[in-house]
Amino acid sequence: MIELIVVFVGLLVYACLPSALKEKIVVKVGILVLVVGWFGYSQVASGLSWPQLGIRTDDWFAGIRPVILLMVVGVIIMLLFAALRTPRTLKWNSHMTISALLYPLFGFAQQFLILGYLNMKMTSLGWSPIPIAIVTAIAFMLLHVPNRWLMPATVVLGFIFSLLYQHEPNLIAFGIAHGWLGLLYYFWVMDEDPIQKIVEQLRGRGKGAIARKIGYPVLAIGSAVVTWFGIYAMRSYLLPFENASFAAAVLFVILLVHEMGHWLAMARHRMYCLMVFTPLIGGVIFSKKIEAQVEELPWYEQMHIFLAGVYGQFVFVGISCALTLLQQFTVSEFQIILLLNGWIILINLIPLGFLDGGRFIRKLLQSTPRVARKEFVIRLGIFVFGFGGVVNFIFKTGFFFLLLVYFWSLMLTEFKLRKERASEYDWRALDYQQRRKSYLLYIGCLTIAFVLFGFSKS
Repeated sequence: MIELIVVFVGLLVYACLPSALKEKIVVKVGILVLVVGWFGYSQVASGLSWPQLGIRTDDWFAGIRPVILLMVVGVIIMLLFAALRTPRTLKWNSHMTISALLYPLFGFAQQFLILGYLNMKMTSLGWSPIPIAIVTAIAFMLLHVPNRWLMPATVVLGFIFSLLYQHEPNLIAFGIAHGWLGLLYYFWVMDEDPIQKIVEQLRGRGKGAIARKIGYPVLAIGSAVVTWFGIYAMRSYLLPFENASFAAAVLFVILLVHEMGHWLAMARHRMYCLMVFTPLIGGVIFSKKIEAQVEELPWYEQMHIFLAGVYGQFVFVGISCALTLLQQFTVSEFQIILLLNGWIILINLIPLGFLDGGRFIRKLLQSTPRVARKEFVIRLGIFVFGFGGVVNFIFKTGFFFLLLVYFWSLMLTEFKLRKERASEYDWRALDYQQRRKSYLLYIGCLTIAFVLFGFSKS
């Protein structure tokens, strides 16, 4: 009971903080990371397992069904409200996509405190479901004081979440629901863009420079910690290995190393930016200014930035190989490292859209004369199918479908460039020697990825 009183006193103190202070993303993330980290550590140290805290995947489908129903009802209500009040807000933009990826992490942290901790404590004290739901709703509301739009919404959502959670305790499902419903509520009902607010806060004008210097590391480290918990919680579904915990740790390190490679490559040109981590997707950069500065670089330098994450993974594989020879890793663990690195590199090098391989190939094709471009695409396609097919046949890797994706992506990229006006091309971007080096560089990275994949199966 004393712990509950302490938590509510803390929530009341937070509710009484000045609004200008609570609106700062650094304050929000910092408080959440500290509080959730402390409560999580104290509960695990007391002997409770992750499933007992609601972080579980064994009842995923049972736990997601009532949440899906709630989300459908919530989306319908918000659609009707926005259509009647402000129809212009019914849109989807890039900031909503970013919010859909990041907001569930923030929602999970809040639900860990509200549902995972408070619910569990009140249940252990023998409280009945309705009083628990009422107290949970009030606690959820206190986190959003004094916003007149969020307070009534969080009271209702907190009450419903609590009743559903007592029936199916799954924090991952409720974190996703919190994030996606909150996303639509902000953009459609409140007509606000939280991502734009974060960007403006961290852009660093005057006193904001302090927030940038402190906020960038806090957000990067905090999002990395949340990413680790996300990967670890979903390890049984994402990583079908006997040692799934080790595989989760390897995947997390690969994401960090890959994104750190990009960051160091940009820092080499004195470009320092905020990088927020997300499970599986890796890092997301929140700076149009940095993106514009990268575009101003010579194309050859840009292409090395695009592949810098892959370079970092090669270094990681080399260090892992040395540690395996020193018997710090077992052969099976080293095979997991090779397999995951091979997969991440192969997916990342797909010549499609926003992927690093897509941006690399686009710059290379734009620098290639139109008459030679078709020959280049054919040669690259023959290599992918030829060498990749041989590795697939010998080692039974099973990534033939991925080879088809490579070929389709090459054709699509070349077709799009063919439809663009010739005046948009810059034939001076890469000279002949640079085009040749870039082609061999891409082929080399693909070859190493295929070899890594093959050795992991041998």
